[in-house]
Amino acid sequence: MVSLHASSNGFHAPCALILKHVFVRNRLLIRIVLPLCVLGLCLISGMLYSVWRAQSRLADSLDRHLENRPLTVQVQVAGLPRDLINGWAFEARIIGGPSAARVPERVLLRWYSGARGGPYSPPQRPQAGLPDLRPGQIWQMTVKLRRNHASRNFHGFDYDAYLFAAGLRASGTVIGPGRLLRDELCRDWGSCIERARFSLRRALIQVLQDKRYAPVIIALVMGDQAGISKDDWNVFNLTGITHLVSISGSHITMLAALGSVGVFRLWRRMRLQGKQLAERRPAQIVAVSGGLVVAAIYSVLAGWGVPAQRTFMMLVIFWLSAIGRVRVKGPTLLALSALCILLLDPWAVLSVGFCLSFAAIACLMLWGARSERRVTVTSGLVQKGLQRLWDAAKMQLFMSVALAPLLIGLFQQYAFVSPLVNAFAIPVIGGMVTPLALLLAVLCATGSWPSAAVWLADRVHWLLEQVLAVAHALAGMEWAAADFPAVPGYWVVLGMAGLVVFVLPRGLPGRASGLALMIPALFFRPARPLPGEWFMTALDVGQGAAVLVSTREHHLLFDTGLRTGMESDSGNQVIVPYLRAAGIDTLDELIISHSDLDHAGGAGSVLQQVNVRHAYASFALNQYLEREQDALQRDLLVKNRQATFDLCRRGVRFAYDGVQFRFYHPSETGHIPLKADNNHSCVLRIQGKHQSALLTGDIDASVEARLLQAPEQLPATDVIMAPHHGSASSSSVAFARAMQPALVFAQAGYLNRYGHPAGDVAARWRATAQLYLDTIEAGAIRIRSGADGLWVNSARSARRRYWDGF
Repeated sequence: MVSLHASSNGFHAPCALILKHVFVRNRLLIRIVLPLCVLGLCLISGMLYSVWRAQSRLADSLDRHLENRPLTVQVQVAGLPRDLINGWAFEARIIGGPSAARVPERVLLRWYSGARGGPYSPPQRPQAGLPDLRPGQIWQMTVKLRRNHASRNFHGFDYDAYLFAAGLRASGTVIGPGRLLRDELCRDWGSCIERARFSLRRALIQVLQDKRYAPVIIALVMGDQAGISKDDWNVFNLTGITHLVSISGSHITMLAALGSVGVFRLWRRMRLQGKQLAERRPAQIVAVSGGLVVAAIYSVLAGWGVPAQRTFMMLVIFWLSAIGRVRVKGPTLLALSALCILLLDPWAVLSVGFCLSFAAIACLMLWGARSERRVTVTSGLVQKGLQRLWDAAKMQLFMSVALAPLLIGLFQQYAFVSPLVNAFAIPVIGGMVTPLALLLAVLCATGSWPSAAVWLADRVHWLLEQVLAVAHALAGMEWAAADFPAVPGYWVVLGMAGLVVFVLPRGLPGRASGLALMIPALFFRPARPLPGEWFMTALDVGQGAAVLVSTREHHLLFDTGLRTGMESDSGNQVIVPYLRAAGIDTLDELIISHSDLDHAGGAGSVLQQVNVRHAYASFALNQYLEREQDALQRDLLVKNRQATFDLCRRGVRFAYDGVQFRFYHPSETGHIPLKADNNHSCVLRIQGKHQSALLTGDIDASVEARLLQAPEQLPATDVIMAPHHGSASSSSVAFARAMQPALVFAQAGYLNRYGHPAGDVAARWRATAQLYLDTIEAGAIRIRSGADGLWVNSARSARRRYWDGF
């Protein structure tokens, strides 16, 4: 025992000396190791928390065997119903039914009244055949559900990510009439809040009915942007005032400030048992608490979006600092609010608003820190007013430049008129329209003084109309905005870092180099093929076709996708945004294989927004556009008035940058058809220096046979678009064997009613080609022809998400 004890002392003594030397005398090590340990622990905890939340949401999925099958369930209307063409769209909670255990808890449903109407049916409110849906109602209905599987394109909006972040794990339609079981007004907090928002929206609609910008006023009050038209959104984006027509942090902060001032004054004047309340509790603390309550109520009624969450969390932290009399610096405040948001919703980072919201506040903090270093002394009211205007103008210019890399990276567009429009729109909309709109909401919600509500609605709308009229005029300027190609994320980060360097205090070396760091984001250009080579992108447009082909200096678009509604088609939803992201502002050739709406549906939007020099079609394209113009009841103004249209006929050839293009179908005819069916589709073959490609439209096996038996027989081709989306009536065995392709791709929509691509056709191409892909599983497909062979990539594999396939 003695020897052991001595040994123990001999062991501990050196350890004690080492610990004393390291952790007492070397305090610098403590300052490094301890924060690193805390940071590592936080990172591990955050990862485990995110994995737990993700696994919980992934487990809440639709059984694949129940997809597209009639299911009888009980649902609770959980969100604000949104108007569709002859129907409703609404969020619903599955609360019962035979199959409730095998379906997600929250789904997105669409309920149509009779026929849905065609793509040219004008938007209108649900007809009398549908009930008045309200949040909180419990319905028994038959639904058809499917897993979320939206189109996926490079640089495009990821709708699947949006639905996953919102907790909507399936989408579907209501079949037949439903049965209202009961109306549970306040079954839980969520239904109470949504019912209050529903009542407020309906009250606002009653006083704002038939007004041009009624949806914008509703969005200002409660964050419901569903009614704002696509044209208005385009103007807001072109002028950079999107943040003003939605619930922003400034709205919530303004209400919190007004609430704090009101509580402060009341608290200082009120007495209890002969003693002023301010003597019992400090008026400043009570005022801050009152403002926080006001901010919480409004944030919830406004939909609890990311800007509202960020602002409320910052106010909570500010409230805690006031209670504890602790000073919190701006960066710490911003970081803590971001942490709180991510704890509540780990998927908030998927929202564009998350990045923009925090980036804008960070830039304002940088501007504030920069302004504190300058001291200006002015005398006189006029001088002070001019100085404030000059400071506001400089701040707007700074914010426009500061957010430029991020805006270009997110939207591939930058509004040059933004500083000018925001200069007058911010004080008018933020300082006048929004407070008056909120007062209007109070009058409408309480039902008091209806005549005053109507009078105020007219004045608010008139004021907003004047501001947006100027915004519309400026948006029409040629220099209003500029398009930029999609910039890699690391260049965007480098540009934002350059801004931080530029605003460092004067006197530090290298400040000017910060602006140089922004150059890659502003002047980035995507890679282009070498002479004789070509790039191809088969866009994911659902049950339609659209293929972009690029040579060294020229671009060709084969088909324009489908039209689904009066204001929605693949042209403005997929093709034009992709062209902007690819840095393409001119199409040398537009080829529309035939007149079906899944191939020609986006032609009008493409011709309106893109400079098209020449077009080929198998039908009278001019007359098609005139008929579509009449059906849409609006002018389709072609951007390039000098564009020429021709028929695609067998034997027509042209070449760009060493790449040969030739039509193999249809054959020459003596008249120009008004419509062209599947078997009159243009068939285009592309022959580059190294590889070839064949774009086939919707031809069937009979046309394939004629192409193989023609005097100038169609030669074998390396890349082939599967005819007619992979239909069973196309892609014959003889055609597949004769082509001997290396790659075959099919464009089709998820669970489409035609069953495209057919299983035996897909198997046939897989047995014949080296690689077979379809846009259902792969999303958009990129193909590059070069001396070293074909390079293939897809949108889903390029950005694989853990919820894909679940």
